[in-house]
Amino acid sequence: MNNRQKQAEETKLILIKTAQKLITKYGYDKVRIEDITDSCGRGKGTFYHYFRSKEELLEVMSSSHWTGFFKDFEKTKNKPVTKRLLWYITQFQSIIEEENIALTRQWIKYCLDSNEESEGKKTGEAKLQKDIMCLEQILNESIEKGELVKDTPVNKLASAINSEMYGIMLSWCFSNGKIKIKKAVDFFDKRL
Repeated sequence: MNNRQKQAEETKLILIKTAQKLITKYGYDKVRIEDITDSCGRGKGTFYHYFRSKEELLEVMSSSHWTGFFKDFEKTKNKPVTKRLLWYITQFQSIIEEENIALTRQWIKYCLDSNEESEGKKTGEAKLQKDIMCLEQILNESIEKGELVKDTPVNKLASAINSEMYGIMLSWCFSNGKIKIKKAVDFFDKRL
């Protein structure tokens, strides 16, 4: 990577970090693109060089964590099914917790309200489907290894686990952090 590319990446990162701080403090709907660019001393044109819209910025903010998550997910292939599922759930919840409640709430709102599309589906539906598909992958590979019986209801089980994960996230948001994610994941692990 040359100096120009490094500088471009740094500028993009500054925009993302500034947006995270402002959105966390004021809420997604109240933060304008001008607020982001003014706060980090960049022009509005700079913003549009990196992002088509504020919605795309939020998508990039979210996906940066998930890219590493899915790379690491592939490294768990040789673990037993319960360990893989626990890893998946724990990492999912760690990313959510790392983002903080305010940003997680904004991400949920964005996923629910967005008309943006990913893979031919609205943002929220695409994210939900991707999570279920990953859980199905774990379960199907476990069937192939003989850890689960062949007639395991893969889709139903993946959907139930996914609902539990999202339930933990929503409960954490609704309780303003009083419900501890780690405790909820540990409780789920014991039932698993």
